[in-house]
Amino acid sequence: MDTISKEHTEKLLQFWLQDKSNEQLFLDLLSSIARTESYDLIAHVNDDAVLTSCTSTNIHASFIQLLITSRDQTATAAYLDKYSAYLGVWKLYFQALSAFIECNFDTVIELLSGEVLESEVAYDCALILARTQYITGDINSAVRELTPFVKAGRNSGAAGLYALCNFDLGHYPLSHEWANIALENDKHNIDAILTLASYFVITQELSAAEEAISHCLQLNPTLGRAWSLQGQLNLYRGDIATALQSFSSATTYMPDHIGTWHLFAWTQLFSNELGHAEAAFSKAVNLNPSFSESHGGLAIVEIQKENVDGAKKLIKLALRLDSDCFTARYAQSLLLEREGSLDEASQLVESILQSESYIDSISYKQLVQNALLNMANKD
Repeated sequence: MDTISKEHTEKLLQFWLQDKSNEQLFLDLLSSIARTESYDLIAHVNDDAVLTSCTSTNIHASFIQLLITSRDQTATAAYLDKYSAYLGVWKLYFQALSAFIECNFDTVIELLSGEVLESEVAYDCALILARTQYITGDINSAVRELTPFVKAGRNSGAAGLYALCNFDLGHYPLSHEWANIALENDKHNIDAILTLASYFVITQELSAAEEAISHCLQLNPTLGRAWSLQGQLNLYRGDIATALQSFSSATTYMPDHIGTWHLFAWTQLFSNELGHAEAAFSKAVNLNPSFSESHGGLAIVEIQKENVDGAKKLIKLALRLDSDCFTARYAQSLLLEREGSLDEASQLVESILQSESYIDSISYKQLVQNALLNMANKD
């Protein structure tokens, strides 16, 4: 909610009801309704006689934006149908925005891909299209869509999303550069802040990462990726209890991210929450049956449950998918230990913990390795 109160908005409404021809007052009222999320007041201003007499594109753009933000899909569609002539070239933008808000990504791509857009709306439409492409995993296309605008120095929104795209493509120095460029013009650009949070985690600048993650969550407390980064930071520091809370939030807000479920499962293993760990590893397997590490994780669970035969089958499956599977190798070491081959088990664990890891990023393996070492040092 905005610092402007709903009471202030209601007063504006009363003033406007007495002077409906005052277009500036109408714009102020629509803005106030949006800023205070007073969507129940929309019915009072959705006056056909007033809207038909208004020729201002700003008023109609503000009204349709308000309907879209309120998630009233029926009213949005009716408005676009009735007042599209007043929106001019912005009609396409609001059609795409409405589809985006409703997660109808195929519709967004159909509306905007290949369009020769009016210069007035080109940037705004490109940003919606690029974000849609990013969300649907077509990150290279998103970068291509954004490139003309970031090169022209247009708007921090494009720069922030461009930074995030490049981070996810593994272009870390470039992502860091563009995140800072975006923040020069908008210190609250969440794409840029999330990029820096991710960057600082992989470069192990933990204090900087903590600050960036905290900023992300202040701006959007339901940002699953930020909660996942917070969990990784907690896990890397060996704070298992807090990591559990962070990963729980991350999977609530980002339920389809396999890596987060996998790390959540490991954290539950460290906490001896075997049933929860099994459920989390299983969730990861359901999301991607070809991800070897989750099968290896389930093997560890089966060992803890004294199901050696089941564990061996899962280890075999995991190693067939990836001969270097970290969790499968760790499960093997646990089996060797149980069978009394202590020296052999110790050598395998040592080889796992000393194995090569990414030079420029913290992989999930490094996080788990670090947590294992922290736990060993506390024993």
